[in-house]
Amino acid sequence: MATQRHESSEFQDLAAAALRMERLERAETAELHRRARRGDRAAATRLVEVSLRRVVRAVNRQRHADVEPMELFEAGTAGLWRAVETDVHGRDFQSHVDAWVREAMQPLLDEGTGKQLRALAKLLHGREPKPAPAGHAPQWMQRA
Repeated sequence: MATQRHESSEFQDLAAAALRMERLERAETAELHRRARRGDRAAATRLVEVSLRRVVRAVNRQRHADVEPMELFEAGTAGLWRAVETDVHGRDFQSHVDAWVREAMQPLLDEGTGKQLRALAKLLHGREPKPAPAGHAPQWMQRA
């Protein structure tokens, strides 16, 4: 329990720092992204720092998940770096960031959901669910 409290506290500290960062105008964000894509590491770092609030918001939207906030924050930050390194394909940069952050966090969320479902099945049936044989659909998906 102490570890969970410590990690939550660590996330809260990072979240507070991210939310204190100044916001940039769209034009300034676009210019930093152009420079970062050309290899300017300082511009990339600055863009990540000012965009961390997007990661914090994504983590906070997943409070119900059975995943530590710090794990989600780390995965989301990796997605943020990936967003900085890739082309926006005509989208607004912040929308581009949101998509990459969600994509980076999704495997952790899927794993947490699987844990919850296995725990529920064990509670209801007294055992872990058995996987369906290869090529067979679950009973509820079969036609009558």
